[in-house]
Amino acid sequence: MNGFIKLKIVFILSLTLSLCFSLKGADNKNYSFKQISLQDGIPPKINCIHSEENGFIWAGTQNGIIRYDGKVIRTYNAFNREDSLPSNRIIDIIGDDEQQVWVLTAEGIAKYSLNYDRFSVPAFNGHPLIAQSACKVKDGIIFGSFRKIYKYTYETHRFSEILTLPATEKYQIQSIQLLNDEEIVCIDRQKGMYRVNLQHRKITPIRLCEDAYILDMKIDSKQNCWLSPYNEGLKCYSKDGQLLAHYTTENSRLNCNVILYITISDGLIWMGTDGGGINILNPETGEISVLEHISGDEHSLPVNTILCLHEDPNNKDMWAGSNRGGLINIRKVSMKTYTGVILGYNKGLSENTVLCLYEDSVENKIWIGTDGGGINKLNPENETFQHYPNTWGDKIVSICGYSQEELIISVFSKGLFLFNKKTGTKRPFLDDIPSLNKRLKYTGLSVNVFQETPHSVLIFSNPVYRYDIRKDELQVIEKPDSIELNTMISTIKQNEKGIYLHDLYHIYRIKRDSKAVEVIYQFNDGNEINAITQDPKGVFWIGSSSGLSAYHPQSKQYESIPTPLFHEVYSVLCDKDNRIWIGTENNLFTYQPETRQFALFDESDGIISNEYICKARLLSRSGKIYLGGVNGLLCADPEALPRKVSPEPNLHLIGFAIGGENRMDRIEKMQVQIPWNSKNIKIRIMPFGEDILRTKIYKYQIGNSSIESYSTELVLPTLSVGTYPIWVSYNTQEGTWTQPQKVLTLTITPPWYQSAWFTLTWAATVLGILIMIPFFIVKRQKSKLEKEMIIHKQNVYKEKVQFLINISHELRTPLTLIYTPLNRLIKNLPPDDSNYSTLKRIYKQTQRMKDLINLVLDVRKMEVGESKFIFDKYPLNQWIQETGQDFMDEGNEKHIQLSFQLDPHITEVVYDQDKLMIVVSNLLINALKHSPEHSTIRVSTQLFPSEQYVKISVSDQGCGIKGLDSAKLFTRFYQGTPNREGNGIGLSYAKMLIELHHGEIGAYDNDEGGATFFIKLPTTLTPSEKTCKPKAYLNELMGADKIEENNPPTPSMEKEKFRQWNILIADDNQHLTDFLQEELKDLFKSVHTASDGKEALELLKKEKIDIIVSDIMMPYINGFELCKAVKENTEISHIPIILLTAQCNETSKSYGYKLGADAYLEKPFEIDQLTETIYNLLYSREQIKAHYHNVGVLPQPYESTFSSGDEQFMKKLNHSLEKHIANVELDIPLLCKEIGISRASLYNKLKEITGMGANEYINKYRLEKAILLIKNSSLNFSEIADQTGFSTARYFSTLFKQYTGKTPTQYKAEYLEKTAPAPEQNQK
Repeated sequence: MNGFIKLKIVFILSLTLSLCFSLKGADNKNYSFKQISLQDGIPPKINCIHSEENGFIWAGTQNGIIRYDGKVIRTYNAFNREDSLPSNRIIDIIGDDEQQVWVLTAEGIAKYSLNYDRFSVPAFNGHPLIAQSACKVKDGIIFGSFRKIYKYTYETHRFSEILTLPATEKYQIQSIQLLNDEEIVCIDRQKGMYRVNLQHRKITPIRLCEDAYILDMKIDSKQNCWLSPYNEGLKCYSKDGQLLAHYTTENSRLNCNVILYITISDGLIWMGTDGGGINILNPETGEISVLEHISGDEHSLPVNTILCLHEDPNNKDMWAGSNRGGLINIRKVSMKTYTGVILGYNKGLSENTVLCLYEDSVENKIWIGTDGGGINKLNPENETFQHYPNTWGDKIVSICGYSQEELIISVFSKGLFLFNKKTGTKRPFLDDIPSLNKRLKYTGLSVNVFQETPHSVLIFSNPVYRYDIRKDELQVIEKPDSIELNTMISTIKQNEKGIYLHDLYHIYRIKRDSKAVEVIYQFNDGNEINAITQDPKGVFWIGSSSGLSAYHPQSKQYESIPTPLFHEVYSVLCDKDNRIWIGTENNLFTYQPETRQFALFDESDGIISNEYICKARLLSRSGKIYLGGVNGLLCADPEALPRKVSPEPNLHLIGFAIGGENRMDRIEKMQVQIPWNSKNIKIRIMPFGEDILRTKIYKYQIGNSSIESYSTELVLPTLSVGTYPIWVSYNTQEGTWTQPQKVLTLTITPPWYQSAWFTLTWAATVLGILIMIPFFIVKRQKSKLEKEMIIHKQNVYKEKVQFLINISHELRTPLTLIYTPLNRLIKNLPPDDSNYSTLKRIYKQTQRMKDLINLVLDVRKMEVGESKFIFDKYPLNQWIQETGQDFMDEGNEKHIQLSFQLDPHITEVVYDQDKLMIVVSNLLINALKHSPEHSTIRVSTQLFPSEQYVKISVSDQGCGIKGLDSAKLFTRFYQGTPNREGNGIGLSYAKMLIELHHGEIGAYDNDEGGATFFIKLPTTLTPSEKTCKPKAYLNELMGADKIEENNPPTPSMEKEKFRQWNILIADDNQHLTDFLQEELKDLFKSVHTASDGKEALELLKKEKIDIIVSDIMMPYINGFELCKAVKENTEISHIPIILLTAQCNETSKSYGYKLGADAYLEKPFEIDQLTETIYNLLYSREQIKAHYHNVGVLPQPYESTFSSGDEQFMKKLNHSLEKHIANVELDIPLLCKEIGISRASLYNKLKEITGMGANEYINKYRLEKAILLIKNSSLNFSEIADQTGFSTARYFSTLFKQYTGKTPTQYKAEYLEKTAPAPEQNQK
């Protein structure tokens, strides 16, 4: 109850406030106001205004002068320079007939030059001329100063003093008004007025308002004088001094007696007041209209204190300078947007957003449904609104008639109600229908209503209901089962054939005769319909997410209306003149179907930026257009639209800058030359005589390129050398383009290195290079031959190693069959047997052969990283003695004694016992081999603490190593002299093992004869295990010649480039996938893992993968099946696949390659080997992309690096392009349909294979085909453009130049010149 009382109080207060506002009665409705204030960069106080014929608006302030061209605000201040203003306090601004602007400041007059964009301060008798007022006469300008009058004459361009007024020295001529061709009136606001005859130098005092402070005075065409004495309103005197009229707040509608400024426009007296806004007097009728600011009304005058007024001669707009409100543009308009106001004020909406509209056939009022503001009623006659408090908070989505007293309203999420137009109350309607109420309240969907007849209403739910008002019956309208009414339905129009409806994808009709729903048209292009209207000819005009289109029911033709002005259309409505009104996201357009022209309306026409809502549209019975949107309700009168024709274009260059510096002074006869390295070139134009506030689209044409922009400024970052005529045109309000007009010819001069002397130098250099070319060719061939020799040596080494390994494997079996029985035979044979010694020697040689074979295989294991070194602590001296004991028997046979000299300071040393056993045994064998009978072999150890190593030495008393190359002693097959025994491998292998201990091996001759071989082992090693890194140990062992080569860059050298790639690893071994993911995560952008082929295929659908590494043996889908699935899928067949396997047979490899595998790795493998393989494959992919970017005429599949699937895809694509190349409509959807692939898949596929998008590839194909036709046919360029599918020859020429750097004409001329036969020389 308390809430209801409060609501009544609010309603009463609102009505009272509405009455107060209506009594105030401002006349703002016919005018639009645009405020340019502090937030735009203009000071709040404007002292004076001037407009030029070229469109510039100048505004004088207390802090400099402002120049405004409708887009850009430029401020000029005093900077104590010759080219700046003498003072920041601006008194007045005036223009002359020579297109110059004169600025009167507190410290002198300044003259503005557009070409130099700066001011000059003219002097009189060597001093600045100070004036407080100015007036144009036919041959110059009159300036008023302290008692004196000066004149600037066009003919002489000089100042002269005309006369001095007979007044006190303090008399200031604060205003000058032209009375006729010979006379002026000079005014000092406090000291009176004088009438001055300029020709006869006659001065006459004017005895009007002598005791008053005159704020302003103007003279009309009848030579009547209009005066505004302070606080006395407005007075009018005849030229004889008779008072004709006196207007005050007491005897007229004048709302303020303090009139600060007067101007006369079309016979009307405009008055700027101090707090009363603008009063406009019609002297013929005495009527006064008021433009003033009303709190809460955004469409009223922004401020009420107006300091100055100025009429724009270009479009008759009025410009007002205010106190604290900046600059204001005032113009008459035929459109208006009603916006939200404070509740109860009757000049606007209760809520900004308008959802629906309905015109009452009984009262001819407009009912408005708002988003949360309930129902509003608009009286179109007096433009007043009525708000209904009982509906506040309701979102009214639809309104229709019900009876003379009530309306049906659909309230979002609340249901249907009957609304009483008189009381403003509502009551539920049809709330007992469960299915209807469920859709209304619990689905989040809107339900529209429509009065079909005076006695029936349609309710657009699912199903559609017809409610019979007289019978109170609800019927379901029949529809075919194929029609699904799942989206919100809106009405289009009702005629004798039925009611036309639409949803997001269909146009329906409810027939008059059968009352059933039928489909008129179904949209299949995927775009959603926002709104549809029907013109008198029956054509449906459709606003959708793709723009404007039309459906012609008679011919059943669908037509798209192309335009660059907008993309999506939210609202469409046809007026009585068959003009289509189009509401977009921020703009309003009209379209004339007969002329196919668009017209743009903007703020200059009285509208505001608005996002229009599809259902909120109405063509009233009076012919007015109503369009609702997020920011209010637009009302437009088509009949009142100005029938003006845009003037002929008069574009002028107003700004030319390079690198931010003005260069207008360099332009002569619309031409300018600038150097080749000029950057940030800015060209600014302005249409003279045009409405500067109207939004225009400018089309700039530079050579063969064109740019469309809303800006009057063209910015060119840089231009190549050449001459560029710059043509500009713009769209008129009628939707047409003006004829292009040349505003400037820009010539870019070449750099110094393109001069004649440089050309000669360059030619000489080229000649020298040509002379040197044969020498370079010979050198290059020599280098190539050397490289081939190196490669040949490498191949020989590989074959040699492979042969050695194969032979070693083959010898093991027969050697086993010899070695084992021989060992058993010797064990069973007594030593005194005659065959014992012979068999013993055979056994030792067999054992030597076995050791050599094992040596080769062990080194091979080291080479592939399978051999481990186990470093541990051992008692070295004890181990040396035990090892030497094994050779005692062999020494005794040759009567050779082994002695040991072991350093007692050596305790334990870290080494690999097995590997050191090989080395020491080798040294002892060599010593026994080369020692004579009855000699001694000394084995010693020695500790060197300071050098941190131990030394093991084996000394013999044999022939020594004199005459041998000690550097080659430890290389393979080096025996020094031909008669030396041995295979030359043992010492080489020993050296390899010692170096892996970080030790040293060597030899020297003894003084007393014989030689000593020594080993140095570091004492700093710690117990550990060490795996040999993969290395060509066999190469070292076999002594292959050292290969020196300047390796060219390999793909692995560019690994940084591949950090953008994503890798997928598929293996059922979790440990392996975790290991690979950890190893590869820093090398690639992302690493994905899958435990089987099925999971891998799912990942390929979701993620962008660039390469796959897969095991063969996996559950569900194995590696072979995964490879086959990938290579047979066109969308992913380009992805390289590396197969991993433990099956080392050729059949498995062959099968994998047959399925499309790109590489094959056997387990176990090194991580470096895997990464190199990955990088090589990705590098090949990059090479393919480079091939497609750089390939010449008509690119074909790059077969050497293609999978069969990719090759077939590219061939199919090229075939489709060749088939449709002459079709202008050839586009991506057509290609997708031809080759059976989605748009996204086509883009991704082409991007991965060629590095190009689909459109780029199509254009490249077309242009390469055009190049073929230029070279091999006699077709002209227009015919070539037609045959290659370009819409116009100009568009073809533009793309051709971008692709080749030459126009088609230049390209053909150069081709003909190159292919022309050389002329025969005349023989004497």
